[in-house]
Amino acid sequence: MVQQDVIEKLDYPAVEEALKGAYRRTLGTRERLSIVWCEVPHGQGFTTGEPSTVAWVVAEVTGC
Repeated sequence: MVQQDVIEKLDYPAVEEALKGAYRRTLGTRERLSIVWCEVPHGQGFTTGEPSTVAWVVAEVTGC
């Protein structure tokens, strides 16, 4: 999940490749990674009750 307009749409492929590389280095090539983007609209992101532009990366990993 990313705050709307924090990552330019043209940079999404570069971010995806970086995530896939980190995933492969950590878990090997046997595991498959699917990336789903969710943009949080402006004014809707909060951390500890304060407005935030934090991005979340969540990975489901089997056997951990």
